[in-house]
Amino acid sequence: MGKEVFRYRIDSRDVILSASRNWEPFARANGWDSEISPANVIGHLLWDFIHDAETRHLYKKECG
Repeated sequence: MGKEVFRYRIDSRDVILSASRNWEPFARANGWDSEISPANVIGHLLWDFIHDAETRHLYKKECG
């Protein structure tokens, strides 16, 4: 059984540059109920969409 891959690209300031087509169904399956699509997240900070402190910690880059 293969695993589905969800991809996104961010720049050095953590702004979302792109998201894979399968990202929207993944987001909805995880409780997102607003008008979320890859087009709606492009240009926003990644941190605008990750609110859980533990998840933010996992994704944060080390400074310095």
